[in-house]
Formats: sequence, C-alpha cells, structure tokens
Amino acid sequence: MAASLLWCEGDRAAIRVRAEAGTYIKEMVSGDGGRTKPSLSSLYGSPLVVSELDVVEIHREGG
Repeated sequence: MAASLLWCEGDRAAIRVRAEAGTYIKEMVSGDGGRTKPSLSSLYGSPLVVSELDVVEIHREGG
C-alpha cells in the first residue's frame, strides 16, 4: 500500500491511496476505534474521519 498527501487546508486534507482490493481505507484512516493499528489517526495523534471516498482507478492483472 502507498499513500500520499495531495493537499491540506485547515481541518481538511486529501490523500491518494493505492492499495490491494479489499483494503479497508476508512479503517486505515480512522483506526476503527483502536482496532486498526497503525492508522493515520494514531500516527497523527488525533481522531481523523473520512468524509469522502472515491475510487479513481482500478488496476487488473494482465490487462
């Protein structure tokens, strides 16, 4: 998995995540109440919430 910060303004930010199918992106960000570690919330030190989630591209093997 790879993640990059696209922009950050005030209390909002956008990240781009490239991950395997089935990865729980919202839980990776929020930490799912402490059940997902590491999470961006635990690394940042404050609760983070996904307000929007868009699938930008799907890569398929061999095609």
